[in-house]
Amino acid sequence: MGTQRICAIPGCDKRARTRGWCDPHYRRWRRNGDPLGGNHVPGEALAFLEEALRTAQPGDCMTWPYSTNQGRGRFQLNGKSVLAHRYACEHMHGPPPSEEHFAAHNCGKGHLGCFSPFHVRWATPASNSADRLIHGTLLRGDHHPRSKLTEEEVREIRRSSKAGEYTHRQLAARFGVSRRTVAAAASGQNWAWLD
Repeated sequence: MGTQRICAIPGCDKRARTRGWCDPHYRRWRRNGDPLGGNHVPGEALAFLEEALRTAQPGDCMTWPYSTNQGRGRFQLNGKSVLAHRYACEHMHGPPPSEEHFAAHNCGKGHLGCFSPFHVRWATPASNSADRLIHGTLLRGDHHPRSKLTEEEVREIRRSSKAGEYTHRQLAARFGVSRRTVAAAASGQNWAWLD
């Protein structure tokens, strides 16, 4: 039998599995983009956040250096995962007006880890979606990774369907999608914002 590979991180003597790292270092890399990321003293992230909020000035984004969830900074507080930008919003503006409100970014860079208290406010889901549309961070239409049609194709489907030139079956074959996809596009059930 061959020798057992050891994790490539200096000082780690665990068995290497993926990318030459042990399972914990690989998971840190997946979560933080760094095999040593997220490995900090408990309370360190909260202390960092409180100091950053105390000294914050209007202007540029403040980027979260600790672990993230879909790009948004997060840390542990009393055994619960807390979003850094939400904590900053509560610090700056007080508690949310209602349970439906959440912290929305004025800068459009929440997905990049911005937690500046000057860039967040309490917003309703509808208001936040409108912001995402303005900032270009709303994944819809061609920008959505699972989109099967382009805006141009949807417009062509609607025009052809309305004029009775082709059946949904013919349009589905032409664009390489299902009849259900064509029907949803033609009726406006999907791609409703298009004229």
